[in-house]
Amino acid sequence: MALTLLIILASVLVLAELVVLAVLLWAAAVNLIFWVPYVQMPEAGLREVLELMRQAGVVADTKVVDLGAGDGQVLAAIERQFGVVGVGYEISPWPWLLAQWRLRRRGMGSRVHFGDFYRIDLSGYNVVFCFLTQPVMAGLEKKFDRELRLGTRMVLYGSYLPNGKPVRVVRADKVQGRLSDIYIYKV
Repeated sequence: MALTLLIILASVLVLAELVVLAVLLWAAAVNLIFWVPYVQMPEAGLREVLELMRQAGVVADTKVVDLGAGDGQVLAAIERQFGVVGVGYEISPWPWLLAQWRLRRRGMGSRVHFGDFYRIDLSGYNVVFCFLTQPVMAGLEKKFDRELRLGTRMVLYGSYLPNGKPVRVVRADKVQGRLSDIYIYKV
């Protein structure tokens, strides 16, 4: 009896290890396919983004979307600072799972959906935040041109719209801990 239980337990552990390995491989493949690695924003960058959101007029009824929301860090900070319940989209499984845990643990209303942000309609949002790689921005710029309404503001951390004219650029300041430029656009 004890031997049978030991064999079952060992089998379950091996199966669990295989599932974890499969998920890790899948997560790595997703990151390679979409050219978007998971990188957490430095605290100084987050503080600057929040200040720029304040200057952009973000208030409680603002409709905010975070494209490539990662672990939900930015949405959580926006909700804490402004009372805005935002929506994010993330295609990489590990950051998405971390976002679910982070937002629920803190009792927040903001949500990060698992999925491809190219498949959603952006016309209902008046503030768009992105912390993405530059290769992704060329395709996203076309989506912005088609879907964003007049007056929509975009805050882009670390990448810019190839054909867009930012209304403001906040340059990186490594001394202050802000490692990337931040670009502000308005439709």
